[in-house]
Parts: sequence; C-alpha cells; structure tokens
Amino acid sequence: MKDEKGITLAVLIITVVMFVIIVGVTVRQLVYDNAAPVKSIKNETEYQQNMVQNENKKINGVISDIEEEWGIS
Repeated sequence: MKDEKGITLAVLIITVVMFVIIVGVTVRQLVYDNAAPVKSIKNETEYQQNMVQNENKKINGVISDIEEEWGIS
C-alpha cells in the first residue's frame, strides 16, 4: 500500500481551500473596484451641478444689478 501514488485527502482539502480563498479575493476586488468609478462619476456630477448653480447665481446677480441700474423691473 505504501507504493501507491495519488492525492491524499489532506492535499485535496488544502487545494480546495486555497482555490476558494483566491476566488473570494478576486470577486471582492472586482466588486469593489467596479464600484469606485461609479462613486467618482457621481461625485464629479455633483461637483459640476454645484458649479452650474454657482454660475447661475452670479449671472442672476449681474442681471439684477443691470436691471436696477437701468431702472428695469
């Protein structure tokens, strides 16, 4: 029986555990790495919306000043 060659149960279990760990790490990285661009796009969109709102406030302020100066209501 000692001359038999093959995979022991312990080696098989160790191999399966290592495979599960590698797959788990890979899946986790794929999920979190794909979420990062979505967050950055959302932040960029919010930033641009705030910039547009600020510019609109400035423009409305200039228009109000001109209307007041010219006596337009």
